[in-house]
Amino acid sequence: MAERDARDRSPIWEAGRRNGVKWAVEFVHAYALEMNDPSARAALNTCADNMGRAGQAPLNFAEPGSPEHEARRAALREKK
Repeated sequence: MAERDARDRSPIWEAGRRNGVKWAVEFVHAYALEMNDPSARAALNTCADNMGRAGQAPLNFAEPGSPEHEARRAALREKK
């Protein structure tokens, strides 16, 4: 079966892919915040940044300590 390119994908499919990548990146960043080891935190943040770039997701994350950031962390904890 031949590979499909981006022109063959529906806008809904592309939006779903983008939302999935964005969720994964936010999850890894939130997990990194809970790490005690600075090198592990740096590795997870690098992983999340690379996933975001590979998925062409916008990297607009909430600043740590902001109300929006705390709300995202709480939402991620509830999904576990």
